[in-house]
Amino acid sequence: INSALTVKNSWAGYYEVAIFLGNTGNWKLSWEYYKKAIEKNPKFKPSYTIAFVNAAIKSGNIPKAENIIENYIKLTPDSAYGYLFAGYFYNEIKDIEKAKKYFALGISKNPDAGFSLPLYEYALEFFNHLKMNNEEQITKGILESLE
Repeated sequence: INSALTVKNSWAGYYEVAIFLGNTGNWKLSWEYYKKAIEKNPKFKPSYTIAFVNAAIKSGNIPKAENIIENYIKLTPDSAYGYLFAGYFYNEIKDIEKAKKYFALGISKNPDAGFSLPLYEYALEFFNHLKMNNEEQITKGILESLE
């Protein structure tokens, strides 16, 4: 943590502290440092991670995280990553309709090579899972109607 603290008022310093605090389970402070990192460099993709989502959820800052993610999308509208990340966020907070919307928007864009690929794959899995659940519900409904 000392090396992170010596990076004064920078994205890297705040980000390192956020990760450290999250790893120790101090979610409220971790969340505050993620916010500071994003304020320093709001377009920087590495700020928007699964750890950021965990910190937002576990610290009770879902509405604030939603605003930050929406702002990131506004700052980078041509990038698939923001939409895919929003889809991931909404899926984690169980807002399936918004997850579908943002995953579809992200998939419709050409995912950035490399960095967006894991979220792109996650989005495809999300839709495959929904399709399987829908098919199971339809099959179940048909079987029940035959009884």
